[in-house]
Amino acid sequence: MVTTPPIFIAPVYSDGSLAQGRVGMNPYYSTNYTGYSRDTWFNTQALIGITQDFSDIITPGLKANAKFSWDAVSSNTIDQRRSPNAFLAIGRDPNGELIFNQTVEGSNYLTLARSNRGTKTINFETSVTYDNLFNDIHRIGAMFLFSLRQHQNDFPADYIAAIPYRNNGIASRLTYSYKDKYFTEFNFGYNGSENFSPKNDLDFPFSSSGILNKQ
Repeated sequence: MVTTPPIFIAPVYSDGSLAQGRVGMNPYYSTNYTGYSRDTWFNTQALIGITQDFSDIITPGLKANAKFSWDAVSSNTIDQRRSPNAFLAIGRDPNGELIFNQTVEGSNYLTLARSNRGTKTINFETSVTYDNLFNDIHRIGAMFLFSLRQHQNDFPADYIAAIPYRNNGIASRLTYSYKDKYFTEFNFGYNGSENFSPKNDLDFPFSSSGILNKQ
């Protein structure tokens, strides 16, 4: 409607013939006679977490935590299209009847096309932590964590796209403080990804975050 001047072409001719020019477009024709498209989107998310305090069961300051999240996004499109015959009036004959040039040679039958898209992502993390103070002097803390993330295309176009992206790893930390004035801390991490070939680990330098190119 923005690109077509209102006086460019009639919406429908007086005898019921559909109007369409050779250049530009007839918004009325395109909106009412060329079928329809239906798009549907779904987005589903879930997050579950649980924490257990083992202070009264095993030892004070010991806790365990687990988290799981699930995120799925999908959509589909259904197109039912048609291109009915359309004409451009170029004048009238001696009897006053419209003279047409056919600009669209089509059909009233609907054609069907559909497409689907979707991805799914899961995250899982579990950890054990410990924090305790002895004699109001020595504070000891520790943590061990495992994490996993996977992202997958539910409608891959080829076998490469069908392979999910996956990252997992472990991390640990040990801390000590004396009278909460002097502190020391040790950290360790080991992470893996399918992005690197397992036989070409040394072709890529290790990053400062300690990521190892393992499968």
